[in-house]
Amino acid sequence: MSRRAFDPVLATSILVVLLARPWSAAAGDEHAGQAAVNSGQESGAKKDPFDVPDGTIEELQRYIEGLNKIQPSSSLRPANAELRKKRAAAQRKACEKILASKPTPEQAQAAVRAKIAAIALLGRLGDETAPAALEATVEQVEKLGLKDVLRPAQLAVLELRGERAAAMSDQDYGTFVERLKGFLESGPSDAAAAKLAVSVALAAEQSNRPALAVKTFVELGKVLAENKDGEIAATAAPMFGAARRLELVGKSFVLDGSTLAGKPLDWKKYRGKVVLVDFFETSCGPHREEVPEILKCYRAYRKRGFDVVGVSIDRDRKAIEDFLEREKQPWTVLLDRNEARGSDKSMATYYGIFTVPQMILVGKDGKVLALNVRGRQLGKKLEELLGPAGREPDRK
Repeated sequence: MSRRAFDPVLATSILVVLLARPWSAAAGDEHAGQAAVNSGQESGAKKDPFDVPDGTIEELQRYIEGLNKIQPSSSLRPANAELRKKRAAAQRKACEKILASKPTPEQAQAAVRAKIAAIALLGRLGDETAPAALEATVEQVEKLGLKDVLRPAQLAVLELRGERAAAMSDQDYGTFVERLKGFLESGPSDAAAAKLAVSVALAAEQSNRPALAVKTFVELGKVLAENKDGEIAATAAPMFGAARRLELVGKSFVLDGSTLAGKPLDWKKYRGKVVLVDFFETSCGPHREEVPEILKCYRAYRKRGFDVVGVSIDRDRKAIEDFLEREKQPWTVLLDRNEARGSDKSMATYYGIFTVPQMILVGKDGKVLALNVRGRQLGKKLEELLGPAGREPDRK
């Protein structure tokens, strides 16, 4: 799997925050543990902590706070997942009891938010009924007139359904994109909504449907470009860049940038060579796995007209400096213009580099031959273009 590298919207989903502590800052005391769960249960520790008690709204609120403090007794993943399922199911049920108890508007909003988060988590843990349950919660929100949580509820539905975008048929995917587009156009969008738009478009790319991905990147990008929030509007530029990248084959490739030493790249001098342009990030494990094969091909084909240009999209200059000092790659490495992220002066933006590594093979005429030429595919492609590597690769 490629690692997510360039995320123009630096935010996490609202659901993670909502699930953790919906009512009280005091719930942050992780040492309270089981005691808080028992605070809403008259019979104390004898009861199953996930057996939701009856009680006042305030008691149910304290019960939910306590649920978030229960820690797994085992570090094994199955046990941890089972605990999370039980905790989310209990939270959902407790919220439903609150909503059935004539809560104040503030209490109702908090209960709805916590219920949404619980159902969304259950969905991510494999509950097939979760999407429909979230849809029903949206209807409940509308009936209760809770305008402040309506869009978060609608977004939660889209987020959960969007996680399966890669597996959707083209028709279902198109229907879902139209629904997401309508949501983005119908009201204010936050960082989580913009992040969802990017991930849904990437799902089409990563499921090998480039034409569908291009269409989605452009359509959703246009909507986000109109957003009044500058950071969210800036998400559009790399989305348009991704559409540009996916249509590169057969087109001239533009590359600009400077080395760490500040020396500008002379892209014209590479004309007449086959060039691998390698977008990478130093912390990316999959890229480190690719380097030996790239180095092997570089040594075997360098004298035959093959070269490599690396483009580091690291935001930390020292990280790339340390990396090059340690790895000492024999080809030119550019430092992408991080200060220009969100504009086409950044190559990561211009070509929509959302995941790394991204490898683009450019022909002798400067036009793109192929995208995502990785692993042994690179050697096979170079053999087609430049002939057999020979028995004695160049070691210099």
